[in-house]
Amino acid sequence: MLGIVAFAGQFPVFILATVGGMAADRMRAHTLVVITQSASLGADADPRAAHPERSCPPLAHRRHLAAAGVVNAFDIPARQVFVAQTVERTDLMNAIALNSSMFNGARIIGPAVAGILVASVGRAGASSSTA
Repeated sequence: MLGIVAFAGQFPVFILATVGGMAADRMRAHTLVVITQSASLGADADPRAAHPERSCPPLAHRRHLAAAGVVNAFDIPARQVFVAQTVERTDLMNAIALNSSMFNGARIIGPAVAGILVASVGRAGASSSTA
């Protein structure tokens, strides 16, 4: 099941990243980042996700991850273009490294914090405390 979850989240990025890159090159990067973040917020605001055992079948979770992957396919290139447009050329390498370390750090720290929350207050408490 973990493999299916990872696949559902990353496959749309693999398929649509070139389209997202073209969109980032043709649109204003700031506008595209705002659009993708708004779409991500809308996808994350699904009230059924807080209590999956009661109201949301596993297929819906895979659809949710696939939708998040589509958003990320546009968000990742748009953020990279946005960083390149907003930072001076002399600081660009440091800004790209900081941007990458921020995302990779969040991938490590986020699940660790979630695990601590689930262990201390339970799954329902962890879901409602982040909403």
